Amino acid sequence: MDKSDFLWKMVEENYTQVRQHETMRASISNIIIVLSGALLVFSSKDGVNKSDIPAFLFIAALGLFGALFSLKHYERARHHGKIGSQIRKKLAKEINAEQIIEESAKEAMSMDSPFYMKFIKLVRLHFFWMFLHLFISLLGAGLSVYVIIK
Repeated sequence: MDKSDFLWKMVEENYTQVRQHETMRASISNIIIVLSGALLVFSSKDGVNKSDIPAFLFIAALGLFGALFSLKHYERARHHGKIGSQIRKKLAKEINAEQIIEESAKEAMSMDSPFYMKFIKLVRLHFFWMFLHLFISLLGAGLSVYVIIK
């Protein structure tokens, strides 16, 4: 195995790790959504009352856990993505492909619409994951407060 092959394997490994972290984040998020929904349905089937507070607090805790878990996997995915990117840049430099990659990236960027470039690009995907879990947490906490003051 020569140096280029080794570097390419390292790039692939890091990008595989990125996909793994994204898959884990999605899987845990699905479990949290289903579990929270089931708890909400079963605890409020006869209306909400004070006996439902533990379930609502658990939903709030699940939401917080999901937000933190999502944030951690985002951090790990970015870490591996940066490593893979840096190795890929060094590999491109070694095989004299820097200009081709740079030109391809510029061409791809020029194909994006101005709306995308100005607005959509500012919205980070991990915020959606975070807000989903924070909404679940707020729902659980809000229902707890509602039952207490009702």
